Amino acid sequence: MVLCYDEGLGGRAVARRRPIAVNDYFSSDQITHRYDLIIRAESIRSIAAIPVVVDRRPVALLYAAFSTDEIVGDRI
Repeated sequence: MVLCYDEGLGGRAVARRRPIAVNDYFSSDQITHRYDLIIRAESIRSIAAIPVVVDRRPVALLYAAFSTDEIVGDRI
């Protein structure tokens, strides 16, 4: 799958070049919901996306995903 720049949590993290987390993916208004079907199929609720930036250029993206809507920051 190709990540669309500034869409979904990962795209937003890449666009901003900084980690972003949401505690309840489906109720978040911080992101577009382009990938909802995929996220729902995996039973994911809270997610963190961390871009790997080399020479000011994003080269990879790391995700941490959880099946509950507990506070992500405390667990990461």
